[in-house]
Amino acid sequence: MSIWRRKRRYEQNRRFSERADDALLAIGLIRNAADGIETTRSDAELRENLSEGKSLLEELRAALENPEEVDAYSVALAHRLCKQWKFVPEDAVERLTEDIQTVEEVSERLATTRGLSRTEETFEDIESTAAQISESEAEEIQKQIVN
Repeated sequence: MSIWRRKRRYEQNRRFSERADDALLAIGLIRNAADGIETTRSDAELRENLSEGKSLLEELRAALENPEEVDAYSVALAHRLCKQWKFVPEDAVERLTEDIQTVEEVSERLATTRGLSRTEETFEDIESTAAQISESEAEEIQKQIVN
């Protein structure tokens, strides 16, 4: 693999991992606040981190619904998550939609809500799985889906 390809793969992995990590940080801080532990982040910062997480979930949902309209890496990650969760794409879309709704609710109230633990697991899965996707795997999955 050329240096350019390795750098590109690293950047793609980092992009997904960082967005998932930002959402996990916000969720952790909101949980701490619910337990009476003060945080140093402002409400606006928490909402921004949650918004990043929501856009990540929406991107993965779009990769399952319209794979020809998104980048190959997103498609590969979305399909790897389906395999990990043992879901068909339609069930994964439903899970991501529920997680998006949970993030919206948490962002609005800045308080924990039902379904937050599973949404947190989704972000953890994204974070750990993103680093495993190779560029060749992403391109191969994209070709299979488009054809």
